Amino acid sequence: MQWQARFVKSARGLADCPRWNAREIAFAGRSNAGKSSLINALTGVPGLARVSKTPGCTQNINFFALNDGLALVDLPGHGYARMSQAAARRIASMIEEYLVQRERLALLVMIVDVRRGPNDDDLALARVSAERGIGVLVAASKIDKLKRSQKGHAAGRFGAISTRVIPCSAVDGEGIVALRRAIAGVTTA
Repeated sequence: MQWQARFVKSARGLADCPRWNAREIAFAGRSNAGKSSLINALTGVPGLARVSKTPGCTQNINFFALNDGLALVDLPGHGYARMSQAAARRIASMIEEYLVQRERLALLVMIVDVRRGPNDDDLALARVSAERGIGVLVAASKIDKLKRSQKGHAAGRFGAISTRVIPCSAVDGEGIVALRRAIAGVTTA
């Protein structure tokens, strides 16, 4: 499956979001979970989503259009980045507002570093989506960092978020095809 992906818009709030008919797949997670790298690996477009060595650079909601009426949405990260408390509150409010009110949202992909497991913020975002009836899929990122003997037990740590867990790596491509299929299934649902 080949996606045609392009950057559309960076929004500072719900009022700035695109008005379109695309079904949106939102990506959320800690600031250092690898959201941008995973979006680039999924789309096959290097540099589509800006990747930085400094966590927390994504402070707006970034929209990427795909073919077949689908869009990827890169939400700002939470929990790790160095930023003021006011900026952190603004970002948390913006994410919650998007998850609660965005009508085109079809799926939340929680990107969680497989070595760390979910934190309270991850669980809260998943709960907001579940309360709205939005499906939650866990992309257990950075699976390439685990030894082979550790990989089998890793997925079991995410049951509190979702029963749908795909271990993946933007570095070696593990799980990327399975994640693409899961996302593409949203368009046929």
